[in-house]
Amino acid sequence: MRSLFSRNAQERLPKRAVPATPATPATPGISATPATAAAPVATSPQEIRTMALDNIGEKDTQPLFFRLTQAANAAQAGNSKVPLFNVTRTTNPDKTNLEVANGMPNTSRFIVSGVEIRVNPNTTAAALAMFIAHTRLVLNVGAKGYEKLNQPTILFPGLGGVRNITGLDFSTSDVRGLHTFNPGEEVKLQESQTFDMRFEVDATGYTLGAADVLDVVVILKGQKQSQVAL
Repeated sequence: MRSLFSRNAQERLPKRAVPATPATPATPGISATPATAAAPVATSPQEIRTMALDNIGEKDTQPLFFRLTQAANAAQAGNSKVPLFNVTRTTNPDKTNLEVANGMPNTSRFIVSGVEIRVNPNTTAAALAMFIAHTRLVLNVGAKGYEKLNQPTILFPGLGGVRNITGLDFSTSDVRGLHTFNPGEEVKLQESQTFDMRFEVDATGYTLGAADVLDVVVILKGQKQSQVAL
């Protein structure tokens, strides 16, 4: 009976409350881990296209080109402009491989790492000498002009210093005729981007002779990045 009474008496005793475990104080100098911010989500068509090019784009190094020809007796007035890349490959496949005149389509972009002026073999020496002496190459992308290219054509790498070009083998590509941009200075022709590349003629102008022919190709070297349809 004693043991039963003792047990019953213990059961009737009030139970002690278990104290709550105190919160661990913050360590001085260590802040709480912030919540991870959600990654930005592209909403505009332009952002979506850019993400597509960055992640699943097809890339190749085929250059963009434009062929400029002028026949015998061609006259170029002073202060005039000779446009480049102003037609498309659809209408002029022998003149350019550009898809959109003076611009890029909304599905691809082109990163220009260098510009080359190549002289075709049928160009006469007199025509070339006159052309490079009276023109300058200009490139504007949107509202931005590239001063490194905005210079007299005679100073362009490979053509600079040309005086007596009799006997020059035009069929040989001179690597000095390539202007290369430094890393980080590449010209970016973005999707739907317009650009203006041209030769500007000085105040004197020029006229080709009766036996002269000018045939040069302006080449934009770099990497084309195109969106791939899924």
